[in-house]
Amino acid sequence: MNMKVVNHGLTVGDVRIIEITNSSVLLIGDTEQVICSSIVDSPPESLLVGPLATLPPVQNEDAQEHDENEQEHDEAAQENAEDAQAHDEAAQENGEDAQEHDEAAQENAEDVQEHAKDAQENSEDEQENGEDEENGS
Repeated sequence: MNMKVVNHGLTVGDVRIIEITNSSVLLIGDTEQVICSSIVDSPPESLLVGPLATLPPVQNEDAQEHDENEQEHDEAAQENAEDAQAHDEAAQENGEDAQEHDEAAQENAEDVQEHAKDAQENSEDEQENGEDEENGS
């Protein structure tokens, strides 16, 4: 069998394995060596156990660093979500405050108009009273 492999960038977020069958292999990333062994249900003298190929030792520091980075990423994502929620709540409060401010401004404008109307009526009443006094004298 001829096989051509072209390595490109690979990022794996999560792997969820639902079921494993006989002779299953899951490989993610580069693999230099694979160890295979087999156990058969036959007399002990026919049991064959032995590596056909070896894998390099697992880099525990890399796995631990990856887990720490993933945890930091999750914490940062949680903080961002909390910040976004706080921002949304503040925006909603600001919107409510702006609405209350607009309502108060509308009430003030109505009060000013009513005051101007009262002042005009008072002015007209004073003019009529002044004319009545002139006519009465």
